[in-house]
Amino acid sequence: NYPYLWAGGAPVISATTPGTDTACTAGGIFWSAVYIPVRTTLTGATNLIGSVGGTDKVIYALYGPTGALVANTAVAGVTVGTTATIQTRIPFTAPVAVDNGLYFLACQFNGTTAKFRTHAIGNHPTGTQAGTFATLAAITPVATFAADVGPVACLY
Repeated sequence: NYPYLWAGGAPVISATTPGTDTACTAGGIFWSAVYIPVRTTLTGATNLIGSVGGTDKVIYALYGPTGALVANTAVAGVTVGTTATIQTRIPFTAPVAVDNGLYFLACQFNGTTAKFRTHAIGNHPTGTQAGTFATLAAITPVATFAADVGPVACLY
């Protein structure tokens, strides 16, 4: 197992404020591409919290290359953690074995108060779409980078 696979190929975070401080939208799904280099078993996800934490709930989801849901954390969500920290590791409902390839790591929030850090620059696909909290609809993957929508997040 790789201990952490950062979406967007980001290096290990050396500060708690890289990227852009981005506001959530209730039910919105925000994703960043993550390349998984070898077949592995993943047990959960986490992201970098922005300038407001401790309010809304968040769900993490892993989508395959076509946008189909592969794994997710509990749909009740967990409370966003402390401002400007990495969220406590949140386990998927069950570990998932994945092949190497391109996947999409997503966050979905139930409110609009919390903030999360997003990639301001990059060359990896990122995207967002409207949704309903706790309903993890398939996403429509894109092949382009959009600034300030893809979460600074990782799998473990």
